[in-house]
Amino acid sequence: MQKSKMITKNQMWGIESQHHFAAFATQVDLLPNPIKEDFGFDFICQPLGESITPWLNRIHGKFIAVSVRGTVNKKNPSIHITRKDAELFLSCDCPFMLALVYKHPKKGVTSYLRFPDESFIAQLIRFLNSNNSTMSIAAKDCIWNLLST
Repeated sequence: MQKSKMITKNQMWGIESQHHFAAFATQVDLLPNPIKEDFGFDFICQPLGESITPWLNRIHGKFIAVSVRGTVNKKNPSIHITRKDAELFLSCDCPFMLALVYKHPKKGVTSYLRFPDESFIAQLIRFLNSNNSTMSIAAKDCIWNLLST
């Protein structure tokens, strides 16, 4: 009997999380451009520029790199990043954000955003100076998205 390929529930939720983030991004005037072969960042988003008419906006050459992570942790929505993730975030030469997409078993999906403010940068540096192999990022430390999908 031939063994077939398999996919875990976590991998499926990872795919679904990216779709939820893309829908959320358009609701907050970001154009989500998925990176086909991603190695840490899943999207390059372009913010909409000023409105010319109610149906037309300018687009400028500004970009935000986005790393999307999904979680279904019921009690404390959080994700884990690795040392390589932290190194990537700290070496990024354009603005970036981390999107934590949480799937509540009864309440639906909520996106949380973590931007590289002083606190987050310091947290990443402390993590890299430690012996830990992963770092937890909790939804409670992020900006909560009121636009649940």
